[in-house]
Amino acid sequence: MFLQNKLQELTSMIEKFIRTVTVDSLSWAYMKQPDKNYDSAQFYLDECLYFSKTGKHKKTSRREKEIRKIHYSFFKTIKNNEEYPPVKKELETYGGVSSWVLFDLITFGQLSFFFGKLDTPYKKVVTRVLNDMNSYDERITEKMLSSWINAIRALRNKVSHGMKVYEEPFTVLASVHNGDKDYLSLVAEDRQNHLVNILLAMRRIVMCMSNGKREIWNDDLVEINKHIKNSAYLTTAAIGLTDSWIEYFVI
Repeated sequence: MFLQNKLQELTSMIEKFIRTVTVDSLSWAYMKQPDKNYDSAQFYLDECLYFSKTGKHKKTSRREKEIRKIHYSFFKTIKNNEEYPPVKKELETYGGVSSWVLFDLITFGQLSFFFGKLDTPYKKVVTRVLNDMNSYDERITEKMLSSWINAIRALRNKVSHGMKVYEEPFTVLASVHNGDKDYLSLVAEDRQNHLVNILLAMRRIVMCMSNGKREIWNDDLVEINKHIKNSAYLTTAAIGLTDSWIEYFVI
């Protein structure tokens, strides 16, 4: 329960950060498009975000169905919250809902699915902003970020529903950043799919956040480390961490 509570706080902090960066960066990028079909506040409706002329993101019946599913989930969220004052005000005033109101209401799962279905140039818009915020010279790619959002989303669901995360393998895993592969090689192979995998991804995103948010991250990790050390039954190895893990994970 202690571990779940700390992870709930950290995943929530990261989720809010990703929401903000996604909305801000995409709305600014869309506003500069010469052939946009919508106001920048409703960039999420424009097909140009999801389809390319060639390649794996070109318009196919299957991909069109996936994008319709995203839009349907957005419209359903708006419908379910039409009495919520910010939504009600925008519907009455503009006949639609802005991204900064909508993206506060959608689930982390919706956000993950939305980001995963963006066309590559728009994913790069978000990662470029994150990399500009990162004071460390270790870049994040759009493929990594898509994987990390999905993995953190799965972890958030686990801790929100009280599911066990200690000494448990994860089925939804995050891509490992090249800069973390040396650390992960120190972890027993059968533990590399445990919590350590998601913590490495979370650390990379927190590296792009403010000093205040990094302090929250550091403080929570130190508390987790103390809790494990003060217990006669808990071990760092059970979640895929080395004995000196705190030195690597504190930012």
